[in-house]
Amino acid sequence: MVRGIDLDGSNTNLDVIVPVVDLSRPTAMDFHAEAGHLYLADSQELKIRRQALSGSGDMSDFITEGLNNVMGLAVDWVGGNLYWTDEGLQAVYVASLSDPSSRRLLLFKNMTHPRSIIVDATSGVLFWSDWPSGPMMSAKWGKIDTAWMDGTNRRTIVEEDTLWPNGLTLDNVPGGRRRLFWCDSYLQKIESIDLETMERRTHISAKTHDISRPYGLAYHNQVRFHSTFRVTEKFHLLSYSWLYR
Repeated sequence: MVRGIDLDGSNTNLDVIVPVVDLSRPTAMDFHAEAGHLYLADSQELKIRRQALSGSGDMSDFITEGLNNVMGLAVDWVGGNLYWTDEGLQAVYVASLSDPSSRRLLLFKNMTHPRSIIVDATSGVLFWSDWPSGPMMSAKWGKIDTAWMDGTNRRTIVEEDTLWPNGLTLDNVPGGRRRLFWCDSYLQKIESIDLETMERRTHISAKTHDISRPYGLAYHNQVRFHSTFRVTEKFHLLSYSWLYR
């Protein structure tokens, strides 16, 4: 099930969207605020589905063919496209929001376990994370790649000291520069990188904070929300405000 709560904290038990039910194994989601649609990937049903955020919450199948294990979704609200990572097919795809049959294999090769993906639609850039294969003690580092939204100009921006980067989220900081944030579920920390200077920073780690296996990350009004996955298989939503002075 997927639910939504009010972030002002007045009533965290009140659903602000129609709960999304009848899901087998939801692995990724993103929303289109203007259209009022939530997009979800179900890796067991091998589908990408779309649900209205208001009204009766009508759900429909968006893509039902050519999927293997979708781990990340990103809505391009400017160009009207949906991007996704498919871990099973080791590739990044894109499809039109108005005509999902119009789809394209955008990026492949040199990726092992593509996971989280995010688009900076106003700049025409996308970012995605990639996990390594093999036992962690002998595996290569994970990485974060970027490319233009047409798939060209691909390059790696993070390739050391990360293993399971996930939950990519973007923030425009004072001064006009952008920072990309992510959490590392294996190394148990939350980091960011300045996309202009490539200065990298650790904000939270298990060494200094009560954090265990952070998995998801989101941003709203200068506050970051992250979920942590514990052995009890429950997610706990925590928030930290990181201010730039």
